[in-house]
Amino acid sequence: MDVLWNHAKNHWTSYLTLVILTFLFVSQEFLCSAGCSGEVRANFWAAFFLGTMVLIIHRPWVDWMILTLVTVWNITLVIYYRANELILDGYAIFMAGNLKGFERSIDAYINWEVWLLAIIPVLYGIFLLFMPRKRTILWKVWLICMGLVVCEWMYERIRHFPTEFYREYKGNIAFYLDNGNSDTPFGQDHYFGRYGENWFIPFHEAYFAATCEDTQFLKNYFYSSGSLCYFPTMWVYYTAHVNNIVQPVPYEELQPYWNPTQTIPHPNTNVVLLLVESLENWPLNLGNYSQYIAPNLYKFCQNEHVAYIPNILSEVRHGVSADGQMLLNTGLLPIQNGATCMLYADNTFPNIASAYTYSALINPLKENSWNQKYMTPAFGYQIEIQPESGVYSDMETMHTLIQVLDTIHEPFCVMGITLDMHTPFSIGKNFDAQMPKGMPTYMHDYLGCYHYTDSCIGWLLDTIGQCVDMEHTTILITGDHTIFKSQLLSSFSKYAQALNLDVPKYKSSCPLIIYNPTFSHQKIEGIYYQIDTYPTLLAILGLKDHPWKGFGINLLDSVQRTQRDTVDEAYWYDLSNRIILNNTFQSTK
Repeated sequence: MDVLWNHAKNHWTSYLTLVILTFLFVSQEFLCSAGCSGEVRANFWAAFFLGTMVLIIHRPWVDWMILTLVTVWNITLVIYYRANELILDGYAIFMAGNLKGFERSIDAYINWEVWLLAIIPVLYGIFLLFMPRKRTILWKVWLICMGLVVCEWMYERIRHFPTEFYREYKGNIAFYLDNGNSDTPFGQDHYFGRYGENWFIPFHEAYFAATCEDTQFLKNYFYSSGSLCYFPTMWVYYTAHVNNIVQPVPYEELQPYWNPTQTIPHPNTNVVLLLVESLENWPLNLGNYSQYIAPNLYKFCQNEHVAYIPNILSEVRHGVSADGQMLLNTGLLPIQNGATCMLYADNTFPNIASAYTYSALINPLKENSWNQKYMTPAFGYQIEIQPESGVYSDMETMHTLIQVLDTIHEPFCVMGITLDMHTPFSIGKNFDAQMPKGMPTYMHDYLGCYHYTDSCIGWLLDTIGQCVDMEHTTILITGDHTIFKSQLLSSFSKYAQALNLDVPKYKSSCPLIIYNPTFSHQKIEGIYYQIDTYPTLLAILGLKDHPWKGFGINLLDSVQRTQRDTVDEAYWYDLSNRIILNNTFQSTK
């Protein structure tokens, strides 16, 4: 005991480092809203492992370095999770270059809790620098008190974690315990996987990751084993598992969705596709305020020739906006690891644009973000139009779209992509909301961007009839994905409740607004999916006999809507993943 006491007395700063490491690891899990006891226990082990290294080396600069690296890593995980509600994987790390020009987009996901994580190693470094050489009894008492405070804080957070709240939000926990590998828009949000309540030995589990056929193992393992164990498992998973195990796609399995003997028919109407960055539906349902925030879209949704579907659930993954493009143009779901646009740009993709004599995509970015240079022709577009330098504003995108439409006469498919509603919602900061004071910052800024983009769309809708035949033109407006995940939506709830505003609590959706001269106005209530947009568009454009039908349903067909009693998204995600990894449509070249 005397030996242990003397070691602790002489190396107490290393033990303090151990306590702070534990705090950082556990805080990262709670900031991600994980909260599973298995994860917390595993992160105690992760902190113990690093703390052991600190004790063995016993150098203040090692304490400082390890704390800094752990802090940066945990902050990265928290920001990525808050932005995407997905765990950061290896492919996503290698796509960091796509943040060029969007570095400030992470501002929306940084709050005081994240800054607290960043400040901890700085304060600790200052503490080590100015620590007196003689360890007085006062310093020892202070150390003991601070350690007790931190331990008590962690204990209280674990003991009072709002499990019932997450039952309501995530659904039946028992379902996830029995189906821990599911990765649907429901499953990808869960934190209660079958591995969540177990203790693990990293090397044993890394070996299992390399030999099993569970494509979601890495995520489940990370949930249960914490930040530190992520790296060796990720390396084994991506080198031994993903690259070697690609299940084939038998023709019989594809038959309900794909008929390679059919040729692409001729469309019966032109089409203008408008993919709006981060377009969520709830601002169109804020009562009288909607007519001020988005008067043009609000009015367009009431048009006698418009079908308005308010609730389209986003199904994008790590590819985010690029996945939104793919879902709309091809009807395929994103791959499970990484982004399709970065890894499989050489694939052959089914698409709508190749059915037209003239097709063009207006890309608001000069930079080759999301590999657009290769994905534009992969999605069937003959021409990509982009700024000579910099970025198109949304109004410039609309003007460019009108200029393109004014110079063509053939049957055409033209797609415009907007960007000004991207985080951190800079354009909306000076928005005069004309709403009661106290609106949360990001809600205010987002609505300001919404108002601006709505004015751009309004100009387009007022002008488009001057350059195209509206009797033979379909206009589709939708969002590439939602932007507010559960934590930011929850931050709006108190304000929304006070004003009786219809703001979702946990999960938002995109609107789907379709104009066609043959329509009678209808608003289609219910919960639908991005995979439904592609088959709906095929039906409207007279392309029902397209070889690739997509996974979803035609939302304008009331029979299909009624008969859809289940949505087998887990299977469709898996099938689409295998289709893309195997380049299944290459044989139709």
